[in-house]
Amino acid sequence: MELPSVGKKYTWYKSDGTTKRRLDRILVFEEWLQIWPSCKQYIQPRVVSDHCALVVKSSVKDWGPEPFRTIDAWLMEPGFKDFVKEKWRVCNMQGNSISKFKDKLNLLKVDLKEWNRNVFGCLDSKKKQILRDIEDLDVKDDNNDLEVNGQLRRMDLFSQLRMIDKKLESLCKKKSRSNWFKYGDTKYKFFHSSIR
Repeated sequence: MELPSVGKKYTWYKSDGTTKRRLDRILVFEEWLQIWPSCKQYIQPRVVSDHCALVVKSSVKDWGPEPFRTIDAWLMEPGFKDFVKEKWRVCNMQGNSISKFKDKLNLLKVDLKEWNRNVFGCLDSKKKQILRDIEDLDVKDDNNDLEVNGQLRRMDLFSQLRMIDKKLESLCKKKSRSNWFKYGDTKYKFFHSSIR
């Protein structure tokens, strides 16, 4: 059976452009299509030869289990590295080295999700709260009611605000390089081309 074609209609062109034909084809057995049902043959542009190269691709990609990912902004959170070291240390698994490593990563992934939700939290809401606190202190300062402790508190809040902005910038970079993002309970997938 011939695979469905994508791209040009013809695969051979006479050098003077007067003749063109579909000479090249990819044929497969029916068993092939049972294993890779979404395979297609892609007709590539002519480069050197008068024939076009053909490439077989499958639109279904099963890369196995989802890879373990971390978020760079987590590294800016005080206590994160100690948390990971402790969780890794207390995990005792049975089996060979590879299976122990995989099982430890799976357990760490669960712990990191919980830590992200409970400790790292929602940066946007934290930022809004800090901005409200700064505004309250500014109002007190406008009325000359701000004491030294309040001034120190405001300096600390600005320091926290700068750190949250760094974390948010790191998260935005991560999301811009990813081909998916999650908002609420919904995962959105988008495609982008990398410009070099």
